Amino acid sequence: PDPRERMRRVRAVVDEPLLAALLGTDPPPASDPHTLWEGDVSDLTPLERMLYVDARTSLADNLLLVGDKMGMAASLEVRVPYLDHDLMAFAESIPAARKVAGRAGKRVFRQAVAVWTPKEVLRRKKVGFVTPVDSWLRDGLRPMLEERLLEPGSPCGAYVRPEAVHRLVTEHETGRHDHKRILFALVVFSYWLQEIVEANRPLAGVA
Repeated sequence: PDPRERMRRVRAVVDEPLLAALLGTDPPPASDPHTLWEGDVSDLTPLERMLYVDARTSLADNLLLVGDKMGMAASLEVRVPYLDHDLMAFAESIPAARKVAGRAGKRVFRQAVAVWTPKEVLRRKKVGFVTPVDSWLRDGLRPMLEERLLEPGSPCGAYVRPEAVHRLVTEHETGRHDHKRILFALVVFSYWLQEIVEANRPLAGVA
């Protein structure tokens, strides 16, 4: 019921029990994105708070930043529309009750384009693009997963418990659980350790 805790859990890559198993100790207190915007969101509803914070964190620092860079790296134009500041301000001024009806999202947008859009399209469920990282880690990237996370002397072995990582890999490989987010994060962490920390290279822009 606590909107702060709900937001933190939605954004978390790993929950506290699993993090404790990986670290072998109690994890440090998790950061709360709401604290950055406390003065801005105090009078908003829980849904409005989540939308407000998400637009200023995940949208700006993940979807737009990473997506745009990866698109340019592949010579693709992937910038999304509707980034005009005035339009964004107007969208945030609309009450949450007007935006969501039960489980139906994009209510205002659907109403705005209804005059031009067939009903079967308006009522269709959203079909997003999800990178199949889960299947990659079970198939084509499985040898890399073994090398980066499971072999003795792996870069992140000094920071996370090998037996806990092995359990994650096994559960993911067998389909018992989908651990793609944490496994992908651990793989990226291992490369970061090797390329930056172990090589003693400065971070870009940091003296």
